[in-house]
Amino acid sequence: MLAATRLPRPFALGIASPLVRPGRSVATAITLLLGTSSLVFAVGLTTSLTRVASGLTRASAVPVTVDFPVAGGPVGKTPPGATLAGSVPMTVDAVSSLLRSVPGTSHVVGVRKTTVGVVGGGRSVDVTGYDGPSAWVGYPLINGRWFSGPDEAVLPTYVMRLVGTRVGGTITLDSGANRVTLHIVGEVFDLDNAGLAVITSAAAVRTLQPGGTINHLEVGLVPHTNVATYLARADRQLPRSSGLAWSQGSHDNTIDLFLLLIKIMMLLIGVVVALGVFNATLLTTRDQVRDIGILKSVGMVPAQIATMILTSLVLLGLATALVAAPIGVWLHGQVLHDMAHVAATGLPTRYLRVYSALGLVGIALVATIVACAGALVPATWAARARAARALRAE
Repeated sequence: MLAATRLPRPFALGIASPLVRPGRSVATAITLLLGTSSLVFAVGLTTSLTRVASGLTRASAVPVTVDFPVAGGPVGKTPPGATLAGSVPMTVDAVSSLLRSVPGTSHVVGVRKTTVGVVGGGRSVDVTGYDGPSAWVGYPLINGRWFSGPDEAVLPTYVMRLVGTRVGGTITLDSGANRVTLHIVGEVFDLDNAGLAVITSAAAVRTLQPGGTINHLEVGLVPHTNVATYLARADRQLPRSSGLAWSQGSHDNTIDLFLLLIKIMMLLIGVVVALGVFNATLLTTRDQVRDIGILKSVGMVPAQIATMILTSLVLLGLATALVAAPIGVWLHGQVLHDMAHVAATGLPTRYLRVYSALGLVGIALVATIVACAGALVPATWAARARAARALRAE
C-alpha cells in the first residue's frame, strides 16, 4: 500500500519497516518511551528547582541587603544577596538616603523583626514587618495576594497548618504587653520552618514591640543592573571615614547539587537511549541484510538505504514522543507535589507550569535525534555493504 503512494521509495519502505518485525519495534518504542518521558521529567524538574532556588533566596528581587543590630550600626551578614557591612555606625536614614541616590536603585524598604506568641496556638513565631511598599520583595505567592494594610499578613503554608488557619482567616499575636489580630490575605512559599514566620506591615510590629528599630534594609535594583557595578558605585559615594564595605552573599548549595545530579541523569538517559536504539537497529539491519542486497541490486544507492533505515526511527521516535510527553509532565507534577508534601508547603503555580507546547516539541525532537544517532552506525554499515555479499548472506 505504501509502495503505491507517491512517497519516495526510501521513505515508503522506511515507514513500513517497523511492521516487518513488530516485536523488535515494540522493544525499541519502549526504550524511546522511557528515555523521552524521563527527559521531559528531568527538564521540568530542573526548571522547577531553579525557580524554587530563586524564590527561597529572593536574590533576584532583593540582591542587596543592609543589616543593622538593635543598637544601631551596620554589621556584616549573608543572604539574600549582597550585604552592606561596616565598623563605623551610620543611621538607618543616612544609609537609606545614600542607597536611594545610587544609580540603579529601584526600591529601598526597612524591615522590623520581633518574636511573639500566637494566641490559641501555643507557639512562638517570628514576625517580619515591612516599613513601606513591599510587594516587590520576591516572596512567591501560592494563593491569595500580598498584604496592603496594617491589619493584614501573609503566612507560609507550614505556619497556617500549625496554628489551624487559612487564607481568609485571622491570627492573633501576643507580645505580652500588646496583642494584634491580623487578617490572612495570602499564602507564601517559604521553607524556613524553624523560624515560623508571619509577614506583615511594620505598623503591626511597632504595636507589638513599641520602640523597636529597623533590623535591616532590603534593596531592589533596576532590571539588568549588574550587582558588582552597583556595589562599586555605592562604595564610591560612601564617606571615606564610614568604614562601610560590600560582601557577596551565597547560593543554595543543596539545590545546586540537585541540579548537577539531574543534568548527569539527563546525560546518562541520552546514552542509554542511544545504546538501546543502536542494539535494536543493528539486529534489525542484520536480519534485513538480504532485503538490503536486493534493493541495492535494483539500483538503490547507499544514501537511500541510510534514509530508509533512519526514516523508520524518526517516525517511531515521534510517535513515541506523543505518549511520552504527557507521561513526563504527569511524573513531574507528582514528584513536585510529593516533595512539597514532605516539606509541608504548597507550591506556586509557576513552579508547576514549566512546560510549553513548543518546549515539549523541542524535547521530542531532541529524543528523536538521539535515537537517530544510535541508528546511524548500523545505517552506515548497511549503506556501505556490497550487494553481492549481502545477497549471499543467510
